[in-house]
Amino acid sequence: MIQWKLAVVGLAALSSLAFVPNTAPSTQDPAAAAATRADEPSLEQRMKVMKRAFAKVKDFAAKGEGTAPLAEVDALLQNALAARNMVPEMAADIAEADRPKWLAAYKQGMRDTVRSLLDLEQALEAGDKTKVKELAEALGKQQKEGHKQFKKD
Repeated sequence: MIQWKLAVVGLAALSSLAFVPNTAPSTQDPAAAAATRADEPSLEQRMKVMKRAFAKVKDFAAKGEGTAPLAEVDALLQNALAARNMVPEMAADIAEADRPKWLAAYKQGMRDTVRSLLDLEQALEAGDKTKVKELAEALGKQQKEGHKQFKKD
C-alpha cells in the first residue's frame, strides 16, 4: 500500500514538471530578451567583465612574464558562453526580416570567441608564450570586428 502511494506522489511530481512553460528569452525578439531575470547580468555587464579580464590577458601576452591569467580566461569563457545566448541591444535596429540571420552571425561570433579562448587556456597551461601572444592578438581582432558589427556606438 505504501509503495502504491509513493508511486502516485512520484507521478504527480513528475507530471507537474512536464507542464513548466518555456521562459527562455526568444532569440528573435529583442524585447523578450530584454525581459531576462533581473538577477542575471546584462550583456553589457558581461562585456565589461570580459573587457577587464582581456586587458590582463593582453598585458600578460605582451610581457610574457608573471602568473598566467587563467582565472581571467575562465571569466572570459563563462561570460562569452552566457553572452552567446543573449541578444545585443542593436538587434532592435535590424529589420525584422534580417534579424534571424544577424543573430545567427552574432551567435557564431561568440562561438568562435569561445573556441579561441579554449585554445588560449590550453596555450597558457602549456606555457607556450608565442601561441598565447598569437591568440591574444587574434582575440583582439575578433573583439574589434564583433563590436563593429554587433555593438551600438
